[in-house]
Amino acid sequence: MNILKTFVAASAIALASFGASASPVSSGGITWDPDYVGNSMTTFGHDFLGSGLYQQEINGIVSGNGAVTSFNGMNAGDYCTVVDSCVLTFAYSDLLNNGFLDFSVYDVASQTSTLWLRLQADSAVHSSDANSHDTDVFFNAVDIAGTVYSNFNTNTQQNGTDVKAVSSAFISGVNTNTGSVTFAGDSIPEPTSIALFGLALMGLAGAARRKA
Repeated sequence: MNILKTFVAASAIALASFGASASPVSSGGITWDPDYVGNSMTTFGHDFLGSGLYQQEINGIVSGNGAVTSFNGMNAGDYCTVVDSCVLTFAYSDLLNNGFLDFSVYDVASQTSTLWLRLQADSAVHSSDANSHDTDVFFNAVDIAGTVYSNFNTNTQQNGTDVKAVSSAFISGVNTNTGSVTFAGDSIPEPTSIALFGLALMGLAGAARRKA
């Protein structure tokens, strides 16, 4: 009984501490609130709600790039750890054939980019007419050193994927389109903290067992 009481008490303390430290999270030069819930698109996910504009090229393989204009309710630049010091950009290629979508942090001062998150397309639904192309894609986060993979490897979207993107492009030339996209998913506040809480609980349970 004492072991059970100790474990329950420790769990309550850990959960309370975790909740208190859930926001904000800063990683790779970007800051976001993992408790953020958008006013719309909440069926896609709560913590990662970004939107952006992009230009797409169609030359055999569809590819394109753009910038995130809004992230968890913050405008471009405001989501940077140092406000207005960066822009979160993205580039993609061949998403209908399990291609990649890369988010990078563009440093305004040095004019350099650093990979922030890589996603690989898992499944995609594409439709088009004479004027536009609509695409829904589910992605898996890819583990690359230095990125925020551990924050977004949540498996909370369709078929255990991590992030969903909904885009709509309008034909603006023979081989180019311009459009808008919304990214959505969940994020893990602080994976390291979760692991530490787990180790602490195991230690407390072990200590209680020895006393018993």
